[in-house]
Amino acid sequence: MKNYLDLIAKVFEEGEWHETRNSRTLSIFGVMMEWDLQLGFPILTTKQMKLKSIASELAWILEGSNDDNRLKDLNGTNRTIWTDNADTYKGDFPGDVGQIYGPLLRGFHGVDQLYNIVDKLKNNPTDRRMLVSMWDPSAAKKQCLPTCHYAWQVYVRGGEYLDLMWHQRSVDVGLGLPYDIVHYAMMIHLLAKTTGYRPGKLKCTLGDTHIYESHIEMLTYQTTRDPLSLPNLYLDPGADIWHFEPNDAGLINYQHHSPIKLEFIV
Repeated sequence: MKNYLDLIAKVFEEGEWHETRNSRTLSIFGVMMEWDLQLGFPILTTKQMKLKSIASELAWILEGSNDDNRLKDLNGTNRTIWTDNADTYKGDFPGDVGQIYGPLLRGFHGVDQLYNIVDKLKNNPTDRRMLVSMWDPSAAKKQCLPTCHYAWQVYVRGGEYLDLMWHQRSVDVGLGLPYDIVHYAMMIHLLAKTTGYRPGKLKCTLGDTHIYESHIEMLTYQTTRDPLSLPNLYLDPGADIWHFEPNDAGLINYQHHSPIKLEFIV
């Protein structure tokens, strides 16, 4: 995960100050990153990360939910990263987050995009349309927050490896990006397990890639830590993309530095 530390340094060196809706940021535009999942599971080792909260949100999205109360149940907590947005949004019911990731994945204008991806991987793995869209301008007023990672695409390499690339418009380097890397790495593992491939490479293209002003001190400190060896991901033998629960995922030999506390900015 040295490339993550290199990104922090790049934003510090090249970033320009932006006044945004929720905080002042140092920002750059247009970043590409890549991880080979055959070399280990890409979770930060320069600070401790909790896999269950990420696995809970992934399970929530995969089942197509738009209810923050369901995410609380999956995570076993009284609050989630979506609670403040749901409270501000005041949708059709308490906890409604609107038409964001889950509903867009499993019912984009009546289309189950996840089903289409799995079907193509099994039956037409060279298809160039194995793409999921998470951006729906017509639903802007029906979302608690516009989706940040707005598309992802899969690719079968050498008939054996499953690669995935996601695209993101707004990237919180301190808190959000490490979370998203783990999210999509787990997605590859689940898709590969369901369709008979091996986890391949994870790639991303990042738009407005920023560090919040209040995160600068602790991220500077994080860059002084040396990365440790990556762990491996364990998935329960009965888990697949259709039947995934947060406790189905675990880390093998996860060594890490101590946690780093960063302000969560809504």
